[in-house]
Amino acid sequence: MTITGAQQAALRRPVPEVAACARRMLDSTPWGHRGSPQDIAYDVLHLASEEARFVTGTELVADGSCTAV
Repeated sequence: MTITGAQQAALRRPVPEVAACARRMLDSTPWGHRGSPQDIAYDVLHLASEEARFVTGTELVADGSCTAV
């Protein structure tokens, strides 16, 4: 299971309240950026790869270190 943090998403039209909330979330992320779908895809690809053959029954937290601090 992959648990993700804040992700980038496109809105149909700008919403000031959403933008302000997103800015606060971004400011509190240790890596300084929101995750992209590609970030999560790389994590999943790693788990599906031969390099992760001994990994079982785990939760991969892909949240830009938000829960690590």
